[in-house]
Amino acid sequence: MNKILGIAQKYNIDVIEDAACALGTVFNNKNAGTFGKTGCFSFHPRKSVTTGEGGAIVTSDKNIYHRIQLIKNHGITFSEGKYDLVLPGLNYRMTNILAALGRVQLKKMHEKIAFRTKLAKKYMELLSDLPNIVLPDMQPGHSWQSYMILLESNINRDSVIKGLKKMGLSQI
Repeated sequence: MNKILGIAQKYNIDVIEDAACALGTVFNNKNAGTFGKTGCFSFHPRKSVTTGEGGAIVTSDKNIYHRIQLIKNHGITFSEGKYDLVLPGLNYRMTNILAALGRVQLKKMHEKIAFRTKLAKKYMELLSDLPNIVLPDMQPGHSWQSYMILLESNINRDSVIKGLKKMGLSQI
C-alpha cells in the first residue's frame, strides 16, 4: 500500500482500495479499506463475513458518500416532500435481514481471522517440505480468507490436489 499511495500522491490519483478479502485486518496500524479515498469489501459466501452477496464501501469523503447513497437507491433523492430522479442509479440497498446476518458475524470476525491464521501456519508446517510449490508469505494484516499455493509450470494441479487429499488436506 505504501508504494501505491506514493505513486497516487505523486500523480494526484485517488486510490480505491479493493479490500474484498481483508475485512477486519490491520496493516501498519490502519484498517484495511481506509488507505485510499474509498475502500470496498465483499460479503460473498466465500468471505469471512457473508450476507449471501453484496458488499460495502467506506469513505471519509462526503461527496463520494452522497453519490454512493444516490447510486444505490436508483439515483433518487427525497426533499421537501417529493422524490426526484437526479442521476442514473441502481438498486444496491441491502435488506435488513441480510444486514442482521452480517452484523452477527462481525462480532466474531477477529476470532475467525485468528483461527484462519492458525490454519495458515499449520498449512505452512505441513506443506513446507513439498517440492515444486511456492507457499504464501506470512504477512501481517492477512485475513487468510483463502490459502493459495503456486505450482511450478511442470506440475499437474489435479495430482497435487489428490496428494493433498491423501494428506488429509481438502480443497474448499
